[in-house]
Order: sequence, then structure tokens, then C-alpha cells
Amino acid sequence: MSLQGPSGRLAALTADLMRHWEQTRATWLDARGAAFEKQTVDVIRACAGAAVGAMQELDELLRKIGRDCE
Repeated sequence: MSLQGPSGRLAALTADLMRHWEQTRATWLDARGAAFEKQTVDVIRACAGAAVGAMQELDELLRKIGRDCE
């Protein structure tokens, strides 16, 4: 079992979401836009980044376990 594919997909989808957000943010210039970015977009960015990192660590651990069991 490898988590490289799913972690890469999550990273790519997050990057795509951030690109779309930047396009939206360029026209949403009021306080509500800033609040949405802080309360939603920044949280998604941080959580997705943490999830990708954790998935990569788990992938390395699974590979090591697989090698140890051979």
C-alpha cells in the first residue's frame, strides 16, 4: 500500500483550490473576503499541508515495515 498517489492528489487539489481562491480574492476585496480567507481558506491550506506531510510520513513508515517483513 502506497500513500504517494493520494498525498500527491491532495497536494495538487489544494494547489488548484488556492489558485481559484487567488482569482476570487482579486475581486472580493471587502472585510468579508478577508474574514473568509482567514477563517476558511487559511485553515484548509494548513490542514491540507499537515495531512500531506502526515501521509508522506506514513508512506515512509509503511515502506520500512514492508522491507522489514521481507
